[in-house]
Order: sequence, then C-alpha cells, then structure tokens
Amino acid sequence: MSNLSNGNIVVAPFKSSLAAILLSLVLGPVGLLYVNWVHSIIMLVITLIIFSVGIPQQYALVLGLLVWVVCVYWTGIDVLVYNKRLLKQLYKDE
Repeated sequence: MSNLSNGNIVVAPFKSSLAAILLSLVLGPVGLLYVNWVHSIIMLVITLIIFSVGIPQQYALVLGLLVWVVCVYWTGIDVLVYNKRLLKQLYKDE
C-alpha cells in the first residue's frame, strides 16, 4: 500500500527555489553551495582563475559578472533537478 494513499504524511527535504536564487544572487558561487557543492567548486575555481590571471581589470569584472549570472542560472536548474529527483524517488516507493 502506498504511503501517499493511506493518509500518512510524507516530509521530503525539498530545496527552496527562492532561497537558492537569493543566496546565489548575494553570494555568487558560494551561494551555489546550497544546492550542489561540485558546481560551486567549479565556479569558484573559474572565478579565482579570472581574477588571478593577468586579465585587465575591466575585462575581469565583466567576466566575473558573467560568472555570477551563470551561478544564478545554474542554481535555478540545480534546484529543479534536485526536487524532481526527490519526487521521483517518493513516487517510486509507492
């Protein structure tokens, strides 16, 4: 018998899309840690490379802003993938 149809309450650790995007907007690559630590490390390494290599400052700032925007986008996608995977596991157990 299903956990969902017999009246049991199922609590799953879903990630909040709003919280994830706000964290990523404010913290950039560090905010991505809320959802996926591997993607966060990748973006942190890219950010460090951009600002440590001898790129002129105006180009580094533009590239840094681009990394920031990609982090916000990637965070939104990762939250959707994470929550979808949880729902799939929940209904698979049914």
